[in-house]
Amino acid sequence: MPTPFHLIYNGTDIIDRVSINACVHESFTTGESDRLDMRFNDPTQLWHSWKPSQGDTIELKYGTFTSGKMFVWKVSPTNGLMSIGALALPLSFENPNHRSWNGITLLTLAKEIAAQHGLGLVSYGVEDQTYNYLKQDGESDLLFLSRRCMLEGLGLLVYNGNVVIYDELFMESKPATSGLYIGIDGCYEPHDYTSLSYGSAEVVSGAYKGVYHDFSGNQARVLKPTAPIFCMSNAEACRYARGILRYKNKECNTASAYKHIILEYAAGSKLNLKIEKAPEWNVPVYIPHMRTDFVARYSKLFFRKCLGW
Repeated sequence: MPTPFHLIYNGTDIIDRVSINACVHESFTTGESDRLDMRFNDPTQLWHSWKPSQGDTIELKYGTFTSGKMFVWKVSPTNGLMSIGALALPLSFENPNHRSWNGITLLTLAKEIAAQHGLGLVSYGVEDQTYNYLKQDGESDLLFLSRRCMLEGLGLLVYNGNVVIYDELFMESKPATSGLYIGIDGCYEPHDYTSLSYGSAEVVSGAYKGVYHDFSGNQARVLKPTAPIFCMSNAEACRYARGILRYKNKECNTASAYKHIILEYAAGSKLNLKIEKAPEWNVPVYIPHMRTDFVARYSKLFFRKCLGW
């Protein structure tokens, strides 16, 4: 492969000993783990002699890009090929748990869960909240923590051995780092689902009630969660109403585009977008998802417009 490649497997750079047949990396900001899928030519069964297994660590580097440390979850030898799949989080993060907490803060909770899987915690712009009572009832740690972050209007991702929690509005409010131009012949696809947005959300939990409005949303639609959301004050119910409304409405105005391989962006980046054939998209946008194929040498970027609240 070209010299920009490095592949660190269990702490050793093996790039000079393997032949990469396919290599796709995806990054996310919505509680879904980053993924790395690679396929190797293996006619001499070199990989078989190495005995790769679940839980091994792998890191892809390509020029200025690094996947960070990832954990192998899939090993699949087939007809002279070896396929390896890896996630940014350990497999233990997907195990269901049953437990409860009293008087715990959000960041203490996140730090405790991260540490149980050998991960650190990093936060950006997070206003810490204290919960009188929380219960995890058969959910995986990833689902439980992702849902808690969603209710608080926060994003969650795992990168290079850290759980990263950030306030979505805080990140969206940062200046765009650079721009991206899609010319008259560029490949892009817009998705306008604003008619399916909600004008408000309402959370009711016993005697407590919270309502939050998005006046740019469809005022004829009110979001009322079907699953119960436990609250212990009206203020908490209002926070959660904002969180679920943001979660639904932020995906109502999205687009995607293909470009020659891009290394300077990842999920969580903000940039100034200019699409020659779609001036309504000439605005700052946020990237919640990005896919890069390092062999075919293209990137697919998924954008959404910033909500502003």
